[in-house]
Formats: sequence, C-alpha cells, structure tokens
Amino acid sequence: MRKVTETTFVRVLALVVFALGVIVQGSWAQEPKSSSKAETSEQKSTNGDAALKQQVRDALDRLERLENEVRRLKKKAGVIPEDKKEQRVAAMLENAHLGSLSFGSPSGVRYFASKLILINLTPKEIVVKPADITLNADGKQFELKSVPAQLQNYSFNVGGQSVSLRNMNPVAQIKVAPGRTGVTPMVFSGLAQNTDVPRMVLKIKIGDKTNDLDVNEFSLGQLELDSRRIGPRNSLGLLTIGGRLNSINVRDLADEFDQFAAKKVARVVLRWREGAAPVDSQLLGWLTLAANQAGREGVTTQNQLFPQIPVTIAEFHLAEIPKRSSSSYRTSSNIAPTVHKKTADAVSAALKTAFEAIPRDELLDEIENGNPLTQAAALENGGGRLLSEQLPVILKHADSNNPAMQKAAVVALRHFGEPQAIGKLVESVKKNAKPLSDIAIESLASSRFSAAHDALLKILENEDTESRKRIVKVLANYPRPIWSDTIYEFAKDRESGIGVDAVRALVQIGHPKLFEVLRDSLKSTDKTYQDLAYQELTKRSDPESEAIAIDYTLKYIEKKTPTTTMLSYLGRVKDRRAKPLLLKYLNESNTNRSTLISTLAQLGDQDVAAEFVKLYPKLRNYEQTAVLNALGQMQSPEFLRLCKTALSSTDSSLINAACQGLQNEASKEAVDLLVQTFDKSTHPTQLMYAANALGTLGTAKAKTLLREARLSKNNTKRQYAQQALRTMLTRSPAYQYIAQAQQSSRTEKWDAAVQQYSLAVQIDPDLPDAFAGRGNAHLNLKKRKEARQDFETAAKLDPTNSQALTGVSIITVLEGKPEEGIKLIESNREKFANDSLFAYNAACVYGRAIEYLNEHKEVKDREKKQELYKQKAIGDLKSSVKRGFRDLNWMKKDPDLKSLHGIPEFEEIHSPSATAGSTEAKKEG
Repeated sequence: MRKVTETTFVRVLALVVFALGVIVQGSWAQEPKSSSKAETSEQKSTNGDAALKQQVRDALDRLERLENEVRRLKKKAGVIPEDKKEQRVAAMLENAHLGSLSFGSPSGVRYFASKLILINLTPKEIVVKPADITLNADGKQFELKSVPAQLQNYSFNVGGQSVSLRNMNPVAQIKVAPGRTGVTPMVFSGLAQNTDVPRMVLKIKIGDKTNDLDVNEFSLGQLELDSRRIGPRNSLGLLTIGGRLNSINVRDLADEFDQFAAKKVARVVLRWREGAAPVDSQLLGWLTLAANQAGREGVTTQNQLFPQIPVTIAEFHLAEIPKRSSSSYRTSSNIAPTVHKKTADAVSAALKTAFEAIPRDELLDEIENGNPLTQAAALENGGGRLLSEQLPVILKHADSNNPAMQKAAVVALRHFGEPQAIGKLVESVKKNAKPLSDIAIESLASSRFSAAHDALLKILENEDTESRKRIVKVLANYPRPIWSDTIYEFAKDRESGIGVDAVRALVQIGHPKLFEVLRDSLKSTDKTYQDLAYQELTKRSDPESEAIAIDYTLKYIEKKTPTTTMLSYLGRVKDRRAKPLLLKYLNESNTNRSTLISTLAQLGDQDVAAEFVKLYPKLRNYEQTAVLNALGQMQSPEFLRLCKTALSSTDSSLINAACQGLQNEASKEAVDLLVQTFDKSTHPTQLMYAANALGTLGTAKAKTLLREARLSKNNTKRQYAQQALRTMLTRSPAYQYIAQAQQSSRTEKWDAAVQQYSLAVQIDPDLPDAFAGRGNAHLNLKKRKEARQDFETAAKLDPTNSQALTGVSIITVLEGKPEEGIKLIESNREKFANDSLFAYNAACVYGRAIEYLNEHKEVKDREKKQELYKQKAIGDLKSSVKRGFRDLNWMKKDPDLKSLHGIPEFEEIHSPSATAGSTEAKKEG
C-alpha cells in the first residue's frame, strides 16, 4: 500500500479516477497517478502549495463532472451517446467487503465479496461470464467460482445491511444490452490470512480485451477522507470521513495514523461529516477498542482482522459517528469514554493534557487566534492556568455569542476567586439558560474558593424548586461539609419537592443524622423514598442500619415476593430467619427463581437441598443450572446424581454447570463421571466442557484418557483432547522454560534453547513439546543422534505431535534413507491435514531428500525423483502458507530448504507478497 503525505490531493484524484471505474472503448480511463513519494508539507514551497491547491480544485471539478455524467446516464437508461468517445462500458462495485471466517485458524477462510455493476453505453450487446472475471490479490490470481460450502451459512454486514453469502453466487452470464445495466455477485475465497489489506485488482474480460479495476483505489474514493493538523504546534491530527468506511479502505485510514505517528503526532480525532454512511458494527467495534487502548503498550486486544493503530498515538477519539436507522445503534459516549457526540468535545479531550502543559503565551495565543475547534478546548482545559491579570480575556468570552467559547469560559472561571469571576458565574446561574446555568452551578460547587461556595448557598436559599433540584444534584457530586446542614434541611422537608434529591445528596456528602433520615424515609408512604432508603441502608455495615434493613426485609417477604435487591442482601447477611419465608416462593414461577435458589443455598441446609431436588424436574433449563450450582456449593450427595442427568442433555448451560461443579468437587467419583462422559459421548458440547474440566483437573486418569483420545476417529474429540492437553501443558511448572526456549529458538540461540528445554524436561519429564523442541534445537546444532532421541521420545509421548514425527523423518533422510523418511511422512499425512507446521516440515523432508539425490548420482531414476520431490516440496510450502505459516524470512535461509533455492516457484512463495511476515518459528509448535 503506497504512502503519501499530501493525502487530500491524492485521495481526490483517486476518487476522480477510480470511484466510477469508467471503461473507455474497452480500456479503463485513468488520470495520471500522483507520485507515491510526495514531498512533505514542511518541504513544500509557497509556489508548490499554490500549485497543489489548483490541482485539488481541478480534481474536484473533474469529479463533479464525472458524477453528474453518471447521474445523467442513469436517467437516460437505454440511450446510447452519439459521441463515440462517450460509448464505453462503465463499471462499479457495490457493497465491497473483505471478510474472514475463523481468522487465524487452520480452517480459516479469507474472502472478498462484492457486486459488480456494468453499464453498457456502446451500440453492441456485451456478454461477460464468470470465467471472464478474476481477482489478483497481492500477485495471486483467483477465479470467480460458486461460494464454497464452508461459507454458505454465513453472512456479513455492509452498508447497514446483512448480506448472506449463500446468495452471492455469480450469475451464469452477464448479458447487457446497449444502454442497459448488468449485475453479478462475486465471492473470491482463499486470500492470505493476515491483518493487512491485500492489493486487489479485478480483471474483467470484455471481448478480446482484459480491463483492470483497482478495488483498493475504488474503495479509497468511497472513503472521502480529509486529513489535517490543528492545535498548538499542529499537535492534533484531525481526520474527517465524508463517505463510507469499509473493510478495504480501512487500510488507507490506518495509513494516516502511520503518517501522523511518523511526524510524532500523538493525538488524533476521527470524525464523520454530515451525510457520511453509517459505520458497520465490526468496524465500529475495532475503532472504539483502538481508541480505548490508545497509547497502551503491550495491548493485544485490537481486532486482528484490521490494521493496528500505532502505539505512539496516545490519544485517539471519535466524534459524530453516523446513526443507523436501527434504534439499537448507539452513538453516545455509553459506547466508550473516547466516543463523543460533538467534534469539539473530542478535540477538547484529546488536547486536554497539551493545554495543561504548554507555555502560557502559547495557550493565550491559541485561545485568541487558534482554530475554531481548538479555541474552546484551550480555554476550557487551560484557562485556569492564566494569571489574574489575564482574567478579562476569560470574562470577555463568557459574554461571547459563540456557545462553545461561552461554555469554556464558564468552566475556566471556576479556577478564579476574584469577585468578578464569582459574580459572572452567579449571573450565569440566575439567567437560567441551560446548559450554561448548570455548568455555572458546577463551577461554583467545584471551586476551591470559599467565596464561590457561599455564593452558591445563597443562590440555593432564594431559588425556586426546579433550580434547587438542579443545584442539590450538583452538590452531591462535590461533597463538602459546608453543604451538609443546608441539604439536611431539604432532606427532612417532604413537601419541598426536592426531598429525594436531597437524600441522595446527603448520602454522598454525609451528615451526623443521616441514619435518622434514612430510617424515616423507609417508613414513608412514598415508594420512591422507601426504595432509596432501603438501597442505602443495605449498603451500610453499622448494626443499627443492618437491624432496620433486615427487619424491613423480613416483614416485606412475609406478604410479598422478594425483590432481587432483597435476595442479594439476604444472601450477604445470611439471616436464617428468611429461609422458611423464602421457601414458599420456590413454587411461584413469577419470581426470579434463579436468584432465589442461589440465596437459599447460602442460607439453607440439606432440607433446602431436598426441596431443590424435588422441584428440579419441573424447572426451566436455566433454573436447573442454578440448582446444580447450588447443590455443588452445598456439597449435597444429590449433586452427582443430577449431574449424570445434566451431562446427558444437550443444553450448554446445564452441561457447563455440571462440568464446572464436578471440576470444583474434584473427587474420584467426579473425575470418573467426567471421564465416562468424554469417553462415551459424541456430542460436541458435552465433549468440550468435559475435556476442559479434565484438562484443568490434570489427574493421571484424565491425562491417560485424553492422550488416547488424540487417536480417536472422532475429529471433534481429537481436537478437544489436544486442547485439554495443551491446558495441562500451560499449567505445568515447566511451561515457563518451554516458553523461554521457544523464544531462544526464534532468535536462533540454539544452545540457550537446549539448556532451557532441558530444564523443562528435568521438572516435568512427561512433556512431548519439551522433547520435540529440544530435538529441533539439537538438529540445528547438527547433533543428529541427540535430535533423534528427543524426537522419538516426543513421538512416544504424543503420537500426534507433528514436530516430533517430521523431526524423525528429517533425521532419517540425513542418515541416508530418504525413501524411508518420506514414507514416514506420507503414511501420517492424513492425520495432519490442516496443520501448517506439518506441511512446512514435510517440505523440509523433501528438501533434504532432493539434497541427497543431488549428492548421489547413482540412485535409480534420480532425475525423475528429483522432479517429483521438488513438486511435493513446493506444494507443501504453498499449503503451509495458505494454512497460516508466516515466517518467510526463515523459509529463505532454512538449511533444510537449501536445495530449492533458485527455483522460481520457491522464490515466489517466500516473496513479501506471498503473505505478511510474523514470528512463527520453523518447527516450533
């Protein structure tokens, strides 16, 4: 993906050239491409800036003409232009999407899907078949075929709509009459699985010519991205999306972050222009997560399907995210603290620390002369740092006609104790113009000056009921003893109209008589007072509060169904007087039975357990889950019996509860039941939870069963057994040394790797990964005898360890028995059908076999075998890359593959375009 600096110019040109994908007389019409090495803005001269602006204006003019033309052509469907220069085929993409299924796994699939639209403005009918349409992705060619079976049951979201892949099969042919439009869905699968967006070119054969449509540039034109820098010392990157962000042009968006990072810009705000397309949920999730994780080193939770945001971007905020028609699509800051409704708020948050640190003269200059978006941010975040003699500047903006500057000034005034500052805040409160009056109240309440507090209390005494409510709510957020007595009086006065708000505020602030206020509120006939008082009393741990809360609860549940709050409270205080009162509600279906069961389990005994067992068959699945959890917690002898029933069900919550309970009990009977379930079952959910529990328990019996299951004919059972054994491995005290050894292997420190693997073997001699890893290190140190011993030990411990198997095969070839080594590989290939590591190491076996043949000319049918082995090696390498092998740098220097050097297919496989580099080490599982 090319990198440019003058993004506005390049993007406008891209939009002009590619957004419409116009074909002229069988060839794509293209404007000259701008240089990918454009000068930085710091390097451009004044003349260069003027020329750039003129280029942008010209590009925008061309864009407008092209867009107007397409609109005109669509309106005149069926009309062929008289001018032969206008007689062409126009092509566009609709709902272009780059997706992935089971990303990163051996069975994962990456695909490109879209609809191709052809507008025939020629006097002849055109016919395009699926065979005429191919996709070139990073140099690899893909044919247009039917949607593969593994994608049939999936869908993707694009443009606010869900698109089923089942409905994306291409039409038999696109036959487009003169002046008409033809459409075909397209899905190309098998693209390389990595976090980068491939360079994709759609090739369409029309007649005897093949024409190219650059998918990336087309999507870039749809993005309509504007990039600029604002704020003090141009320290904030401001990105504006005017079109549609999708899974393809997301790479171009990420490029902007890279460019900002290269220029040491650490703050970025991304906003959307009015009229921009809604953001699909997966992209929005990626952006909000990236914004929340901004600047945090070592974070690995950014969505792997999309590019990473540079860690040097310390502040990343989103603003004005377009709404969808669905009410479930949220755009408020409830999504994340870095998501804002207004751009001004996002800019303020991003620049807060900057305005708290820059010199005062720069701060003042930004307030008076900065960008309109940063002026208010400077005043709000840095205004309190101004000197007393600069107070008139703030007072001036407090009377501004600009609402943003006015609000920022009122916020800044909280840092000043001068009479003029406090007077201006009082004046703003009394004007009662929201939201400014509320901000002024908060400024007075949060001020560190007592004069501001006195002024606010005076306002509180003289304002009407509505104003008092607002003030009391604010005071609760700034607890100060000075408010306490005044609010206490309001809290006692039930007729004041602000009593409930006053009680809430008093809880926050505190008062010697708070308990009396809560006690009296609990006795009130007003349910709002009752609920508030009960909620607060149950939070207090003093004996008086607990006594009154328990008494109220017991009296309540004598006559009424207990609330969830009451059940939680009784579970915490464990007052056994509640047990008989609660038992009568077990048979009522309108109560929250799951929480009731949990509470009774904390209060009860075996009598309660007997009630649970009697009721169990009548309960819903999620309620039965609660009973299982309760019986396990109570150590009831009935628990094991009900677990047998639960484990034979197909309900995932029941199975999980049973397995978790058995895992926690960890008795011989519990382990035997888990072993029996995993051994006899074929149901995926039962196998998964039973395997997880056995892997966590790690008993000898569990380990034996799981090892045997690695050879099961049931593929699901094999997979879960392997995962459970992997869990055991990670819980072994030797695991830390295996991890260290693997890191040493990645950096080719083979002696250190041998020492670390040996430590692991000494601590836990039952770990196949430790022996296989050490065998690989010995092999790289050319210690074949030691390597064979380690590989064979690993294979004995784990017959499904592909590293051990291929290691023995390589050693066998190196010992002069290539056919025996190859036979070992081929006889076990089926077991490792989706294993990228096996495929890579199998290629290494063939590579060593070719090397042997090169040195032994006496071998019968030598040349024929050399060609066969070469094809096998290349095929396995391609398969390994397709399945996820990423360490292409090691592939180039791997001594096992030296015999393939110079072969064009090999050079193509390990080229940078084959896949993105990673850190997976050869022969390291």
